[in-house]
Amino acid sequence: MRRRLRFDGRTGDQIRGLFADQGILNRADGSVRFGAGNTSVLVAVYGPAQPAQQKKEKPDRAIIEVSWRADKGAQTSADAERELYVRRTLEEAVAVARYPRSVISVVVQVLCDDGSVLSAAINACAMALVDAGVEMIGMPVAATACFSGSGSAAAAAPEQLQHLGESHLQLDPSASEEATTRATVMLAVLAGSDGILTMKMTGQLGAEELFAASEAARKACDAVSVYLRRAVEAKVLRDVANLQ
Repeated sequence: MRRRLRFDGRTGDQIRGLFADQGILNRADGSVRFGAGNTSVLVAVYGPAQPAQQKKEKPDRAIIEVSWRADKGAQTSADAERELYVRRTLEEAVAVARYPRSVISVVVQVLCDDGSVLSAAINACAMALVDAGVEMIGMPVAATACFSGSGSAAAAAPEQLQHLGESHLQLDPSASEEATTRATVMLAVLAGSDGILTMKMTGQLGAEELFAASEAARKACDAVSVYLRRAVEAKVLRDVANLQ
């Protein structure tokens, strides 16, 4: 049976091409520009450092602050929710006990939101933290899966209108695919681990559908993990070569 292709030529189980450029901001302790397809984010990490206000410090661990800046206009409630999910994910991944009375500030600047921006931001944060030399208990990686169908015809791309009544599991949805989705699952895990750091679901899914979406997202996380590891290793090799 011929596999149904999405409007951008991908099959349902394919993610978009990834790219990353670490260490691009001189004044940040760590930084990266990361993207998946047309979605791209710039993340800067500052610290660990002593907090400006003593009341913000904790004697036994670091505080992680996350600032989410949208690509267009002022921050919305959806942006604030994304900010919260990024912070919760990083709090589970960073070895915060190694940095008592410290603050780690993470700034996420969305450059272009063409879908699955939360998972892209989490992956970018992971690389920026590595670039800053922040110790983690594991590399956080994230992916998004959705069930298409029963979305908004007004927000759909013209080539997708004929599929509004259908339902297909799709990985790494673009913005136009998100516009026609009936449910979306974002999953963040530690690379190589069975545990879940955070999960965000929008829409309604049955138990079997939720399991299918979660398993698909987890497999996508494995692919993203391989890319992140190779990108970090390539950056280290370049830095070593520059010192010679």
